[in-house]
Amino acid sequence: MKKKLSLLYLVMVMILITSCNKKEKVESKKEVIAAQVGAAKSLDPQGTNDKRSLEVIVQVYDTLVEVDKNMELKDGLAESWEYVTPTKIRFKLKDGIKFHNDEPLEVEDVIFSLNRVKNSKIVGAIGESIENIQKIDDKTFDINTKYPTKTLLKFLADPGASIVSEKAVNESGNSFGQNPVGTGPFILEEWVTGDKIVLKSNKEHTFKKPNIDKLVFRSIPEATNRVIGLETGEIDVAYAVSPIDANQVLKNSKLDLMTVDPLAIEFIGFNMKDSKLKDENLRKAIIYALNSDEILGTVLGTYAENINSPLAKNMFGYTENRVKYSQNIDKAKEYLNKVENKDDLNLSITIHSNNDSMQISQIIQAQLKEIGINLTINPLEWGTFISETSNGKHQLFHLGKTSPTGDGEEALTVFNEKFIGAAGNRFFYSNPKVNKLLTLAKEEIDDKKREAYYQEACQIIQEDGVMVISFTRKVIAGVNKNISNFEPHPSGMHRFYKVDKEVK
Repeated sequence: MKKKLSLLYLVMVMILITSCNKKEKVESKKEVIAAQVGAAKSLDPQGTNDKRSLEVIVQVYDTLVEVDKNMELKDGLAESWEYVTPTKIRFKLKDGIKFHNDEPLEVEDVIFSLNRVKNSKIVGAIGESIENIQKIDDKTFDINTKYPTKTLLKFLADPGASIVSEKAVNESGNSFGQNPVGTGPFILEEWVTGDKIVLKSNKEHTFKKPNIDKLVFRSIPEATNRVIGLETGEIDVAYAVSPIDANQVLKNSKLDLMTVDPLAIEFIGFNMKDSKLKDENLRKAIIYALNSDEILGTVLGTYAENINSPLAKNMFGYTENRVKYSQNIDKAKEYLNKVENKDDLNLSITIHSNNDSMQISQIIQAQLKEIGINLTINPLEWGTFISETSNGKHQLFHLGKTSPTGDGEEALTVFNEKFIGAAGNRFFYSNPKVNKLLTLAKEEIDDKKREAYYQEACQIIQEDGVMVISFTRKVIAGVNKNISNFEPHPSGMHRFYKVDKEVK
């Protein structure tokens, strides 16, 4: 009898183990692994504005309003909003929203979050127009603005305006960026600094319930390694596929190459406070020495366009009426002869250590050598790169600026003196007239006048020679075909709550 019971017990244990293993196996097939260009620094939406961090932040938090792929407003945490007066917008929150710590979303959390935005040295530009926020009842509040504004609603869709838990921020203090608590479709489960961030799905989300169980972000700086990971099945989605590797993805029957027109510009810029580069003659000599089309064509092929402008063509405020630089060696030498310190033409370019930046820099290096300028390339990992350029410890640099609104107001903050340093102006550029024009545009609701202010500002910025090269490149993602519902986002900050994975 004892032997029969023992045998029965063993059978039951084996069945239990087998069923658990099967369950774990099914769950593991709903894990999606995405490869980023670099590692996130912080998941505090009001404490960082670097793109690698934002790519994760958009999974963890929600905003009051959102924009679709056509840049049209749609509801987020707010179910409705209306202009009560030209300077008062009334919002009503959706019911049943909870933070990841199981606390309900309250109007007080919204007020706390937007005040954090206003006071942030990093994302303060988003909330600059806000005068105050007033609670009306448990679900309703007003945002009062300092002046009528055309762009605040779209600014509230920016990741920097994500709504955080007041309780969690107060409990975590300075470590909130490593212990984020939002209302978003994914919840932080594990963070191995510099390697991976593991998010689990928020099954309680009321309007963005994920189809997958886990979302893992891996930091893989080398573009080729991201594609290799796709081919081996180690990676499901690869961010920023290099144009050089794009054909490899296209030829693979198990992979899809997805592209979308960008909401960002990229640039090789000057640090205008540098003792050498504050000399306009040296900057113009560099600009005229370069063949931008050749540089971009060699490295990025048909996936990039030389725009020669502070704003991309699809941005509100773009103008054709501006200086358009092209290679002119005679002019380059003419400007070089006017440089005050011609005996020291040694410069450096600081870049994030990825293949595209390195190749672009190497061609710039070779072209500048032709006129006697020696350029050293300084590649850094993402976090160090952001820190160094925020603190002005660079000369030339390669970076970009995305604009979720598609409006010149946000895109041109990188040229505004008010946002020098970590807030975005890594050019350390200041021109009083540009500052004035950007302020006038911000406080104007007539679109024709706003556009004219931005266009004049763009003309001045371009004339001042702030950028060596400016260009746009398509957002390119590589995706395994067992992944469905992935939609590349024009900002490069792709959302994963709709994504599903085939279970075999």
